[in-house]
Amino acid sequence: MKKRKKKIGLLILLFSSISALLFFIAVLMERYNELWFTFTPLLMIPFFLLINIAEEKLADKKSESKALKRASEPESVIRQQILENYEKNAFREITGENMKSDLKTISRWKFAPRWLFMSFSVLIFIPLALWIYKDDHDFISEILLIFTSGIAIFCFVMAIIHFSGFYVKLFIKRADEKLPMIERSYMGGNMICTKECDFNIGIDYCVYINMSETGYFSISDIYNAVLTRKRTKKYDRYSSYGSEKNELYMCISLKNQKHTYDIHGNELQLEYICDELVRRGVKIIKNNLKEK
Repeated sequence: MKKRKKKIGLLILLFSSISALLFFIAVLMERYNELWFTFTPLLMIPFFLLINIAEEKLADKKSESKALKRASEPESVIRQQILENYEKNAFREITGENMKSDLKTISRWKFAPRWLFMSFSVLIFIPLALWIYKDDHDFISEILLIFTSGIAIFCFVMAIIHFSGFYVKLFIKRADEKLPMIERSYMGGNMICTKECDFNIGIDYCVYINMSETGYFSISDIYNAVLTRKRTKKYDRYSSYGSEKNELYMCISLKNQKHTYDIHGNELQLEYICDELVRRGVKIIKNNLKEK
């Protein structure tokens, strides 16, 4: 309600200013017979409000309808949908001869190109920075040049690091004597590929790889696994409803560790992860959160 009141106030101020400007122009040009036209912007306020309110209400109804549909579907139906889409949507075949080669393949062909793309995206701003620096050697142009060059170099170095498999080598070194057990678990497990990471649920261990690290944890160390559905409404600076964002992610907490592992993915991918963890004796908590 506060956001709506704020929006009404801003709309009244905006359209009143437009009306006042039009009124002043009409008086200045002595077009008194057209003064009525200067008040038309004020009539647009309820029109814009009604459209925005209707848009938000429609989005709420769609969200509630989807929530009711999910609640009405029994667990067996969800599992059946998972089985029907087994090979197409979730699991990726482990292509490497061993865990190290498979993780290196993922690092090289999934994450290294992303860092390289970001590097080239920033590089296009460097000629602009050089042009500004050439004409005006001031402090701001120097900072802009250093900043854009630094980001481009950083992204390029990260692309090289991923292509060389540095994080994978670091992971292998950190595993130490546990490496044979982790690799056996990895090769016998299932790899689920989301947009942000690849997550292997093995026999005894989970291995993950993303743009910033490669790591593992024991399934027996999982303290809590929470599957959360979060709907966030987005408003513009005038407190007008703009869009909404629906996120589905799993947060895994480990015993004696403050760090948590957040896995973002679509509904099918995370249902697969839930299914695999439940088979290994992990209890899944499902939360439905709604933000306005």
